[in-house]
Amino acid sequence: MDRAEKASEVIEQAIRLGLKPEFDGGLNVVTLPSTGDLEKQREVIQEITKRLADIRPLLEGRAVAARARKFLGQQICCPEIGVGTLADVSSDGTLQLSTSIGDDRSKRRTTTANARSVLIIRLEETDGATAPAESTVEPQRKRFLGLI
Repeated sequence: MDRAEKASEVIEQAIRLGLKPEFDGGLNVVTLPSTGDLEKQREVIQEITKRLADIRPLLEGRAVAARARKFLGQQICCPEIGVGTLADVSSDGTLQLSTSIGDDRSKRRTTTANARSVLIIRLEETDGATAPAESTVEPQRKRFLGLI
């Protein structure tokens, strides 16, 4: 078993014991439940600490995935592919981007990208709330990147 597999196994073991390991705003956090086998939980926390260098990227990927799901359908910019739409996200935080092929906007291709290389363009409604992908935002604002 390689290091990444072992790290994933430790995370799953922690979850089964009621612990909630997560990546929160750049910090590694584990939430301890109010019940459960404290000794086993302590052992798993020690294992998490020991393997933190391998666990952190997995927790970060999960956090990115959870957050990115809220932006599905939004326009994106990416140095490698240009402009497109956030189409999907995998559980490890890998983004699926949809882009037009040439000038034909009806023909699309899907590409994967790391969240670090993608800028999501979030539209704001006039009341200050964030606009969903399908919203009442002015058409010219939606076409900001020439996607729609």
